[in-house]
Amino acid sequence: MGFQVFVTGRGMVDSGVLAVDRAVNEYDERLYFDRNRDTGDYCVYIKTPANEPDVPVLGFQEIPHPEDALKRIYSADSLRQGEELLEQMRRRNADALKEAGRPADEAAGQMAEALEWGFRKQGAHPNPRIFVPGE
Repeated sequence: MGFQVFVTGRGMVDSGVLAVDRAVNEYDERLYFDRNRDTGDYCVYIKTPANEPDVPVLGFQEIPHPEDALKRIYSADSLRQGEELLEQMRRRNADALKEAGRPADEAAGQMAEALEWGFRKQGAHPNPRIFVPGE
C-alpha cells in the first residue's frame, strides 16, 4: 500500500493504484485500474461508450504489483492470446480423452480376441486361416 495522491477527476487515490493503472493502460489504452465501489475489490475495467457503465474484467482482493497485474491480464487476454489458449485447451482435452479411452480400447481388444477364439473353436470364423507348423 502506497501513499495517497490527489488526482483531478478521481480524488484521493493510492499511489499503488496509480502504478497498476498506468501499467494496464500501457498494455491496452481501453483498460484502467480502480476500486470497485460495489464490492470493495480492486478491478481492471474496460472502458465502454459514454452512455454505458465500464465493465470490470479482472478482480483483485488487494492492490497487486503492476507486473503481477500484467501477467494476469496477459494470461486472460483472449483477444491477443486466443489462438494459444485454444490450442492449449485442445491439447489438454485430447490428452484427457486419450487417457479416458485407454481402458475401453484395451477391453475392446480383449473382446475381439475372445470372439476370434470362440469362432475358431466353432469353426465359424469369417476369415479362416491355416497355420502350417514348422514353416
